[in-house]
Amino acid sequence: FPGSDQGSLASLLADLFFREVVKRASFGIDFHTAALHRSNLPQIRIAPADEALLDLARAFAPPVVLTSKLRDGSLRQCAQDEGVQVLLYEGGEALRFDETAIEVAMKGTLRVMKAIGMIDSAPPVAAHAQTTFSTSSSWVRAPEGGILHTVRKVGDRVGLAEPIGIITDPLGSSTVPVFAEDDGIIIGLTQL
Repeated sequence: FPGSDQGSLASLLADLFFREVVKRASFGIDFHTAALHRSNLPQIRIAPADEALLDLARAFAPPVVLTSKLRDGSLRQCAQDEGVQVLLYEGGEALRFDETAIEVAMKGTLRVMKAIGMIDSAPPVAAHAQTTFSTSSSWVRAPEGGILHTVRKVGDRVGLAEPIGIITDPLGSSTVPVFAEDDGIIIGLTQL
């Protein structure tokens, strides 16, 4: 983004979408799944130090709100440059219908629409639901090659040095534990 009116098909499409949709909006929600062979806990990402986006993220009420810097050439960054407020939603897995991620996205979108006055009513936030707010995230990398057997799942809270998986050789004769590197919540998992 913002694309170009010349060049590749991707540049042309980004330019058309940015001019005809994004620049005409006041607010937006950019929906994403995880990459191929990954799964993500439903989450909203917002730009740092943006109280209006934080209010919209609270209205959305996902399991996790993550403050993350804007990336050059991203829809969020280009939209912000034009004064358009954009939430980035991530959830589920590419090429899969993750019913939980879809439901969180639909209900959260309706709550945001209500918060900005587009509709009169929206689904309530479940009484037991709780949003975790975070200002950082990181991947725990495997200390060596092998087959990962997870002992924790996406959405689980973990403590520093808590076991989250075991790496084995193909026959299962050698094992290497994998530990959480911080207190937190598991928001993503690679399945490669």
